[in-house]
Amino acid sequence: MCGLAAVLLAPRVRSKPQWQSIWQHFTENLQANEIRGRAATGVAIPTATGGIYLEKQPIPASEFITTHRLSLIHI
Repeated sequence: MCGLAAVLLAPRVRSKPQWQSIWQHFTENLQANEIRGRAATGVAIPTATGGIYLEKQPIPASEFITTHRLSLIHI
């Protein structure tokens, strides 16, 4: 089984505290979905240039959210 977590946002300028709150809710959602599957976790984040940043690892969400690579995209 697997769980899915998503954040859908309308394009607009947000303050750093707003981004931090969004990120916190997203990572909490990832952790809550861990019960649905612990084999792997990943995120896909659209970039401003139209690309997609993809990070995935064969670890549970509770470990994934503490990884160095994920911290590099922390908003």
